[in-house]
Formats: sequence, C-alpha cells, structure tokens
Amino acid sequence: MKNKIIKNKIIIKNLNKNHGITIGNSLRRILITSIKGFAISAIKINNIKHEYESIEGIYEDINNIILNIKQIILKIYNIKNINKKKIYIIKVKLKNKKQFLAGHIEKFTKIFKIINKDFVILNFSKNIKIDIKFFITYNKGYIPSNENILINKYEYKKKIKNLIKIDSIYTPIKNVNYYIKKNNNKENLFINIITNNTLSPLKALYKSTCILLYYYNNIINTYKKKKDIKILKIDFKYFKYLKYFNNEKLLIFLKKNNINNIKEFKKKYKILFKNTKNKFLLKLIKKIYLKYKK
Repeated sequence: MKNKIIKNKIIIKNLNKNHGITIGNSLRRILITSIKGFAISAIKINNIKHEYESIEGIYEDINNIILNIKQIILKIYNIKNINKKKIYIIKVKLKNKKQFLAGHIEKFTKIFKIINKDFVILNFSKNIKIDIKFFITYNKGYIPSNENILINKYEYKKKIKNLIKIDSIYTPIKNVNYYIKKNNNKENLFINIITNNTLSPLKALYKSTCILLYYYNNIINTYKKKKDIKILKIDFKYFKYLKYFNNEKLLIFLKKNNINNIKEFKKKYKILFKNTKNKFLLKLIKKIYLKYKK
C-alpha cells in the first residue's frame, strides 16, 4: 500500500509586483529544509551484527529491511513530549506472523502513531520470533547515518554493539512548488504543498512563516535597539578593550574622534579629555587608558 500523503493549494493574494517570486522562493526553501519531524535513525536486531547479513525465515535481507524502515512515517501523539536531544526507543517482539507491518509497532509504544500502518516492513517465510529495537530521533532535513551526532554519542556512551545506523529523512514535506498569476498591477502567489500526513500543508506553511519571521524580527530588533552600536561593533570587533567597555555612547564618541584602534586611542588620549565634559565618558576613557597604557 502506498504511503498516505495530503496536498493543498494555498493562495496569497494582492502582492506587489515581483514580490510573489521572492516570497514563494523563501517559503519553498524553508519548507523543504527546515520543517522538523521524526525518523528511525538506528535499529538493533537480535543476533544480527551488520546490515549485510540475512535472517533465516525472512525473505528480505537486512539492507532491504532498512530501505523499508526508512519509509515508516511516525507522528507523536503529544507535541509536549518532543525532545530534540532525546532518543526514543521502541522494542518490538513479533512471532507467528506472515508479515511485519508498520502498524505492529504501535502496539509497543504509547508515544507514537504510525501513519502508514499497512506498509510492509518484511515478510516471514516460516514461523520465527524477531526482536527489533527502533531508535527514533527528532530533527530536520536529511542526515546520513555516519553524521547523526545524537546516535553516535549514544552508541559511544552506552557502548552498544551491533547497532545498525540508518540515513534519516526527517522532513514531513514531500514536495513544494509555486507559481504566480498576475492580476492587474498585483500578483497572486499559488503554493502547492504535499506532506506525509504528519501535519497539514497549512500548518507546514505556518511553521515555515514563523521561521522566516524569527530571522526577520532579529534584524528589526537589531535596527530598533542597537542600530548605532551594531555598526560600530563591526569596526571595533578586533580590539580587546571592547569586551570590557562595550558602551554605545563611548563607541560613538570614539568614532567621531576618528579612533579605530588602541594605538590611536593612546595617541589621542589627552585630546579626548578636552573634547568631552561628560563625566561618565571621562571615567570610561580613564579606565581604558589605565588598562592599556603599557
């Protein structure tokens, strides 16, 4: 049975000319790369040492089983239980079955729901017992098995032997495309989002918009609160005294007096005293001079 997917067309109307492609491209990139989800990142099968083995009584070899496991779609019941630093472990024991379906995993966990319950993981050729541990992590995008830091640390810390690591596909987004229709002097942006049914396309769009807003708000807040000091920080970032005297008024004052490094500061130290009557600035200037006069 094919994995369940849901798709939706979302329309953003009355955009200014050329804004459609800018917004559409930004949202598409965030949707594809930055929406988080769950994936099975490793497995441990009793008496199996590596992925190139086969199991007596099972038609598929371990490599084919891994390919099937990568297609299992997991959804957490309660989002409050999400912990990006945690490895969720599900222990599954099966016997006297003709097939191992993804839905069988649900019987061994109260945390996760399996979306594609009828998906076949493996087929039994005779009545045998199989014990599998599934190691599940939460992240975004795609992470190769050898680069999964959380799993690698866990394996090293717990000294786990015969752990078979899996490339993890976390993203719940199956596909995103957009197109623009002109409406007089305005543009309408049409976004088609297809997900794996762990979240709706509208929720995915909401999450991607929140991610963009987070970065835009950082820029806005920087401009509003620290626009002068931010510019000066760039000019002064190499000078040690800044970490002790990172004061907006002082930095503006130094800049106005064409002081860009500690050498210039020492040379113009006396001139600085003449150029200001501000007691607070005078105190800071004296502190800097005493600290770096040698």
